Amino acid sequence: MAHITNLRRYLLLKARKAFGERRLGSAYAWNSRRRALLGTPLPADIPNREWLLGKGYEVLEELEGTDAPELTALGLRPTEANAVLAFLTPPAPDPT
Repeated sequence: MAHITNLRRYLLLKARKAFGERRLGSAYAWNSRRRALLGTPLPADIPNREWLLGKGYEVLEELEGTDAPELTALGLRPTEANAVLAFLTPPAPDPT
């Protein structure tokens, strides 16, 4: 289940909801606050980078806490969503 892990993600979700409800002034205000915060730009090699940018994910912090249903609800195919999530998941430590 997707959850909110930081302020940048919270503001992204608030802006997305406001846009969906056609409250454009609120959406622009949420986005303005969000973009004023620092974040880690999406790496060039993240799967589906252009799609993520087009859906408003501008920094890694906005993807923290996301899940496959959130990404597929926005139009990404399940295999593509899983590729994004696999990229975001750190490798397991070597037990040896």
